[in-house]
Amino acid sequence: MINKLPRFSDKHKICIICEGNEEYEYLNRLKDLKVWNEQYDFSLVNAGINEKLEE
Repeated sequence: MINKLPRFSDKHKICIICEGNEEYEYLNRLKDLKVWNEQYDFSLVNAGINEKLEE
């Protein structure tokens, strides 16, 4: 059976803003393991953590 779905020649760019180091490291590891299709180009941004300042 012939695949009639169009083939993507350009990568789709996806930016994920992570809320902290744990989320960033987790998604970075998934990116390194290549669990997503190669047609996607992921970039990760670590926004840091929100900490309460003690008064």
